[in-house]
Amino acid sequence: HLDAELANVPSYSPPVPVLEGHWKGMVWPNSVQANFAPETGVNKETLTKVGMASIAVPTGFEVHPKVDRHIKNRLKSLQAATGIDWATAEALAFGSLMLDGCDIRISGQDVGRGTFSQRHAMLVDQKTEGVVVPLNESLQLESEAKLELAN
Repeated sequence: HLDAELANVPSYSPPVPVLEGHWKGMVWPNSVQANFAPETGVNKETLTKVGMASIAVPTGFEVHPKVDRHIKNRLKSLQAATGIDWATAEALAFGSLMLDGCDIRISGQDVGRGTFSQRHAMLVDQKTEGVVVPLNESLQLESEAKLELAN
């Protein structure tokens, strides 16, 4: 039996499980079935809500003064709907995906704060050292999705 199977090795082609299981229904990007101009985007009201959720500080929570400045700058750009920086755009993307029910996990070194102190997706209380992820706290009534920050 083994000799017969060995003889079949040169002509064996393993199955390729592309676009099966969880990905069934998806199409290959360069196929004729692909949608080259999909509807994307999030309405302004949702983005504003997510942006505000990203800087929501719990009552009695004492953030570092430099983080407080970051929160005020983000608030100003959200209210003016202009001057949105990379970190704010990232928070808007994360929050809108969470509202769509998608969990998000970021892993690496110092991902909660961000490599250049730009992200501030998690806040640390300066008195208690308690940690809060504003998007998780603020969006929990509308979505079960979570932002996981694995430093």
